[in-house]
Amino acid sequence: MKDAGSKHRLNTRSPNNSSPLFPGGAAMLAVALCFLGSRKRRCLKIMLLLAVSIIGLSLCTGCGSSSGPATPTITWATPAAVTYGTVLSATQLDATASVAGTFVYSPASGTVLTTLGTQTLSVTFTPTDTTDYTTATDSVTLTVNMATPTITWATPAAITYGTALSATQLDATTSVAGTFAYSPASDTVLAAGSQTLSVTFTPTNTTDYGTATSSVTLTVNMATPTITWATPAAVTYGTALSATQLDATASVAGTFVYSPASGTVLTTLGTQTLSVTFTPANTTDYHTATNTVALMVIPTTPTFSPSAGYYGSAQTVTISDSTPAVTIYYTTNGLTPTSSSTIYSGPINVATTETLNASAIASGASVSAEESGVYNILLPTATPAFYPAAGTYKSEQTVTISDTTPGATIYYSISGSTPTAYTGPITVSVSETLTAIALAQGDSESARASAAYIITGCSE
Repeated sequence: MKDAGSKHRLNTRSPNNSSPLFPGGAAMLAVALCFLGSRKRRCLKIMLLLAVSIIGLSLCTGCGSSSGPATPTITWATPAAVTYGTVLSATQLDATASVAGTFVYSPASGTVLTTLGTQTLSVTFTPTDTTDYTTATDSVTLTVNMATPTITWATPAAITYGTALSATQLDATTSVAGTFAYSPASDTVLAAGSQTLSVTFTPTNTTDYGTATSSVTLTVNMATPTITWATPAAVTYGTALSATQLDATASVAGTFVYSPASGTVLTTLGTQTLSVTFTPANTTDYHTATNTVALMVIPTTPTFSPSAGYYGSAQTVTISDSTPAVTIYYTTNGLTPTSSSTIYSGPINVATTETLNASAIASGASVSAEESGVYNILLPTATPAFYPAAGTYKSEQTVTISDTTPGATIYYSISGSTPTAYTGPITVSVSETLTAIALAQGDSESARASAAYIITGCSE
């Protein structure tokens, strides 16, 4: 019995019966007719045959074609512009292809393009499947711009006002040769505060490199003026402070305020501290400054009464000091008094020539200046004596002159002649008057002695 559905049979082969004809459309038509005939099992068989036919057609697409190997598609976007000195890398050489294979670039990766402007990059792609695919090439345009040199300039260490700029601060470096122009220039002294230093770099190779600039911040600290103040000489109790002690100077203009102030009388013996505060005229760049010195306040110098000098008799000497609560020490041998010397407790009898030295010493070892005085006690030398005594004599006389003061030198003259040192007896043969004085070391001159000798020349 013929299949009832045979009258619906559809020729799904191509005219040469080699491959399905319009497999997609035939399949849909056959299935539709089959189901219209209500032949479900037959419909399933038809669907299976059509599926096999479609798969076979897909696998054989291009079989027996005479068009040759295909050309792969290369995709390569135009790279972003680079600067002179940039090394070619995968950033620029990033072509892709539609099939597997290898790329060969020209110029190659690692190349440094040394010509500014537009450069052509090319690639040759070799597919892994060289049977079905041919090699392919492509190119893109790369713009090479001038490079900007890199300036390295570390922030300088802070300086103090008054420091001139130098290579210590102006020490920028670059990756290429060239010259630097700084602003402010070297040797400039900047005001205190935060200052900006800038530099312009001009490369030697201006073809491939542009100029470059950079800046750093420099902190200029305020300076502290230098105060010079020598330690003053000691002053005595009761001295008023003055410019003699308050004589500090500073390295810049400004004003001084002292403590204690000028005119103050220091009433405490010993070491006293003097201080000063200096305020500079330029308070923008300079701090205020302070300094101190030590001033020694000593007792006043003792005084002698009567004062030292030459005296013809013994003297009673008193020693006094106007400084309260001091002890006076003295010596009579010319040595400097110490706290081990004799303590003055009352008037001193000076009967012979002596040198008195005295110092006032306060508790805490504050010592006054030393007072010294020589008391020359010049007692009169004894009056010379003549032998024989003056008188009238008939014949010449041999006269001797003597003095009771040990070591005294006798000077004599005859009738007003120039005085001569007496060395031995004097012969008086005519009437003459002898005059003599004596002088001993440490004593005053003796009284003048005279003797008149009258020689008559008459015998009895």
